[in-house]
Order: sequence, then structure tokens, then C-alpha cells
Amino acid sequence: YTHCSCRRQTEEDLFENLLPSNLQGTFLQGQQKTVVASLTDDVPIQLVVSAVDLKIATLTEKTPCQLSDFELSGCYDCVTGARLTYNCTTKFGNAQAAVRCPSNSFLIPCSESGTVGEETLVFKSTYVQESCVMQCPGGRFTFDLSARLHYVETRTSPNKENQSIGTKLNTTISLLDFSDMFTVIKYLLALIVIVIVVFAISYLAPLMTLLRLFRTTKTLKVV
Repeated sequence: YTHCSCRRQTEEDLFENLLPSNLQGTFLQGQQKTVVASLTDDVPIQLVVSAVDLKIATLTEKTPCQLSDFELSGCYDCVTGARLTYNCTTKFGNAQAAVRCPSNSFLIPCSESGTVGEETLVFKSTYVQESCVMQCPGGRFTFDLSARLHYVETRTSPNKENQSIGTKLNTTISLLDFSDMFTVIKYLLALIVIVIVVFAISYLAPLMTLLRLFRTTKTLKVV
């Protein structure tokens, strides 16, 4: 015995809800007697994986490696640094080698067919004579790194020259600065006294001359 309870719909309502239909990012379409839903928008998906009797193995290729065709050139104690070009090969497979030198340490990739690369190194002297060790999964490889690097003189830019001149001027001017208000007042008083003395001398000089002439004239009359 089956009983269905559905809301009343007209034939027009049924024709409005035909497939295919796009509803809130989900595309619904009919395939034979089934309905297939496809997501049209990006939505987060959570996937739960259950593993039974899972075994994980780590495969390590212990292959020896060798460095060849290496050359060091460039400058020392400079911004660009020295450039080391190399070719690293392995006996089989790919590997990553760790190179340790007294002045620098770095990693380089190696392959069976040979990996050509370059590294930028920094040195403090023109003559380089170092013994380096390259550690590979299959052992060590030792090589000597020797070269003669050149020195690049760093030119002073006009801005730096202007800054140095400005610094000298500021230093000279700073010597004339006053340390406190008492010093300022002292210099002002001294300046006022000097102005008064100069003004008095320039004003009294003609009077003194007239006084001398008057005394001379009076003396002549008496005689």
C-alpha cells in the first residue's frame, strides 16, 4: 500500500521546472532515468581517505657524484662577487650535493647527464687557494679551488661627494654655534659695546678736532 502526498501543482508549474537547470552554482541535467548534478562554481571539498595495510617506503639513491669543468673568475671584495661555473655528474639518477669550502658553502644539483650551473661566491683576497669537499649521497668528492681575482674600485657618486661637502660645511658651521643662552647674551652685549665705542669715536672725533683748533686760536690771540 503506497500513499503519496504532494503539493498541488499545475501543468504550467511542471513545465517551469524542467531539466537542465542551473540552481545556486549546481547544474542539474537528466541522463536517461537519472539526474546528474555538476558544480559550476569553486567550492571547498573535504576528502577522507581510509587506508588499510598501507606501507610507505623511502627510496634513496646512493649515487656518487663528481664535479668537473669548474672555473672561478670575477672580483674579490666587490658587490657582484666571484662566479664559479661547474658541471656536476652522477653515476646514476639525480642527486643534490653539498659543497663546503673554508670561505663558502652551497648546494648544487647533479644528474647522470651532467648539470651545468654557476654559483656566486664572496672572497676577501685576490689569491684563492682552498680545498673543498662535496658531500654526495654516495660519498665524498674533494677538489681544489684556485684562482686569481681582480679588484673593482668603487667610484664615489656625485651625490656622495655632495653629501661629504655638506658634512664638512655643517661641521664648520657647527663650530660657530652657541652652546646656551648665556653665551648668546654675552656675545650680544660685546657686540653692543663695540658698536657704541665705534659710534662714540666717530662722533667725538670732530669735536676733539674743533676743541684743539679753538685752543690753538686762543693761544695765538694771547701772544
